[in-house]
Formats: sequence, structure tokens, C-alpha cells
Amino acid sequence: MVNPFTKLGRQKMRITFLITLIAVQWGCLATPLTERQQWLKAHASPLQHLAPHKDTHDLKAVLEIIGDNRIVAMGEQTHGTREFFQFRNRVFQYLAEHKGFKYFLLEAHLDEGLLTDRILQTRVPVPKELLRRDYFNWRALEMRQNLIWIAKYNQDKPPGERIHYWGIDMQECYQAINILLGYLQDKEDLGARAEKLYAQYRPYGNLMQMMAYYEQSPEIKEQCRLGVMAVIQLFEDNREMLIAKSSPEVYRTMRRLTEIVRQNEHLYGTSDVLLREFYMAKNLKWIVDNAPDGARFFLTAHNLHLIKQQIRVQMPHIGVDEPIRYMGAQVYDDYRGTICSFGFATFSGRCNALAGDRIGVYELQPNPAAHQVDLAAAQRGPSVIDLRQLPAALDELKPFRNIGLIIPEKFYPEYPMQLKLHECWDALVVIPETTETTY
Repeated sequence: MVNPFTKLGRQKMRITFLITLIAVQWGCLATPLTERQQWLKAHASPLQHLAPHKDTHDLKAVLEIIGDNRIVAMGEQTHGTREFFQFRNRVFQYLAEHKGFKYFLLEAHLDEGLLTDRILQTRVPVPKELLRRDYFNWRALEMRQNLIWIAKYNQDKPPGERIHYWGIDMQECYQAINILLGYLQDKEDLGARAEKLYAQYRPYGNLMQMMAYYEQSPEIKEQCRLGVMAVIQLFEDNREMLIAKSSPEVYRTMRRLTEIVRQNEHLYGTSDVLLREFYMAKNLKWIVDNAPDGARFFLTAHNLHLIKQQIRVQMPHIGVDEPIRYMGAQVYDDYRGTICSFGFATFSGRCNALAGDRIGVYELQPNPAAHQVDLAAAQRGPSVIDLRQLPAALDELKPFRNIGLIIPEKFYPEYPMQLKLHECWDALVVIPETTETTY
């Protein structure tokens, strides 16, 4: 018996799995396709190009799924897969040029995003200027190339026709505090008052300090919370003066940053990871609801964040068995009928993820019980499948790969949960073989 917990065992499993995939794809096995596999094969629309390309005829199925929706959400099965980035860039750039999508939203820090957007509105930067303080995965060349494309697109456009970049996340707030204090600096004594109120919580406003804050005494956390809330009240009490000295739009954005600090303190104080889902949905709603009438939005986030309804999540390895609402479920409730989502999947290859404090290349591991076996039988190359048409009777609860920032380990393995595809996304982009992002 092959031991999956040894390097040699994993290599043997991978070789066996790849041989099986090739055999299934090219009809070398006598086993006939199941009814589910037949359906997936019949409904897989091939994609000829992944990176941006002048030939767009193969996007027909993707565009039919998008239809007239004003919010298009595209995910990723890992945070470090080159081909996922490339295809999202391709679809976004087409939608921006031909369908009026002028907002690019990302699972990234909202406060840092304001600084990034300021650059994209005024000049074409060099890649290393962008997202320097955001999650490592967004600093990949493939993401930075898309932002540079946005900057170039904006160069000859009037303000009302430019593309805007927004982050929706709140896992860090130290940049928000810096921006707020800078904004208040010349507003009577408000800057000094806000700096004093933020002083106790300010050292904790980055992700590396999350557990340090969580472990503080209830008394210290209450003092920090009161200081954060007092700054919000400071803004409310001086609203008219602040608007007069800036503008309604600037005040509205600064006021949102005070909410980012509040959200961050709430998350760090409780260590409830689902609060992040709740607040990302709230931040997205704030962006959408404050945009001009008719604005269209392209959202990029991990597959899990985009799951469109409450699902029951079972993770026996850590004792989880409960219903969970990811960000996508709340966003679908808010904008049902005007949003569509695409999950992403691959069979084999490599991705980037964190190994300790360094970025490392991870070799994707096979799972013969996972959805990828059925998907492998459905196509020989990249494709998109409209899951809205998938009969519920043909969907099955099976393991689905999910790799975030960190290389899979015993606590959070490569296949942490089982999912039914049609419950999660409207469509699935399938790319059989993938490679890691570029740094």
C-alpha cells in the first residue's frame, strides 16, 4: 500500500493520478462516463486563450453567463496560480473596454487601495510601486500588470470614464489611521484629538499583531474600542465643518476609513474569522451604493469568499460541522439578479503560497475522490461550465481543493471541505494544468 504521508508515496499517488487523468481524457479506459461526467462534458465550452488576446470569439459562453449583470465576481482555487490571474485579467479588460465596467474590486486592504487608486488615476507606475504593503499574493507580476493596464487605460480619459481600483478588506488598518490623521491635521484640533484616541490601538493595526491584541486583557481591549469609537463620534460631531474644508466625497471616504478601523478592532478582539466575511460584504456594498448610477463592478477574491449561499461546512480534522455564510452569500442577498460568479479549478500543477515567512512553490496533490476527476473527464483543455444548468440530482458532495495564503498543512489540508458545485458559483472555469505566479 502507498503511504501518502511520505514524499515517495505522494509522488507515486501523483503519477498514478495523472496517468488516470490522461487515460480518462483520451478514452484509454474502458470505464464509461457516468451521467454526471457526460453532462459536464456536454456543457464544457472550450477557451482558446487565457491571457488577454485580440481574438475574443471563445469568450462567447463567458459573456452569455455574464449577461446584463452589473457585478461580475471571479475567484481562484489558490492565491498563487498564474493562469487564474491571466484569465481574470483577460475578462476584466474586455468588460472594461466593451461593457462599461469601471470598478475593479479586490480582496485587499481598503485603506491601501486608496493609495493605489490615486496612482492609477494620475500616472503609469512601475510594477514595484503597486500593492507594496498588501497581501503577498496580490504583489504577483500578473496582478500588477493588470493594474498597469488600468493606469494606461486611464491616461487619455476624463475623470468620469476612468477605471477605479478599490480594496474591500479590513484585516489591516494602520494605513487607514495614517490617512485619517493626515486628513485631520489642518482641521482645528481634531488631528491631535484623534491621534490621542487612536494611540492605544494603533500598534495593533496590522495582521502580524492580531493574536497579540486578542490575548490582551478585556480592560485594555475595552479602552482601545472606546478610543476607536470616539474617533467615529468626532467625525459625526464635526461633519459639516469637515465637509466644508474638503468635500462631501472626501468626507464620505474618510468616514469609511473610521469604520475600517472599527471593523479591524472588532475582528482582532474576537478572532472570529467569519467577521471578515461580514465586513468585506459591507465594504463592497458601501462602494457599490456610493458609485454613480449604472456603474459596473468586477470583483476578484478567493473561491470561498464568493460562495453564493449558506453552505454546511464539514472539516473533521478541526472539528467543524456547521452552516457558514461567506461574503458571497451576503452580496447575493444584496444584489440578487444583478450579480454572477465564477469559481476556478485545476487538476494539477504548481502554485505559490507562504512557507513560514517566505513564498514557496507548492506542488498540487491529487485526490481521486475530488470533483477534479469528474471535471477531467469532461474536457481536454481549458473550459467554462455554466453551473446554473447543472441538475441538482447530478451534483455531488465531494472534496474541492482550497489553498489560501499558506502552503497546506495538517491543520488546513489541500482539500479541507466537501462542496456541491452548483451551490457555490454560477459557473466554473476549469484549467487542467497550471503554474505558479511570477515575482
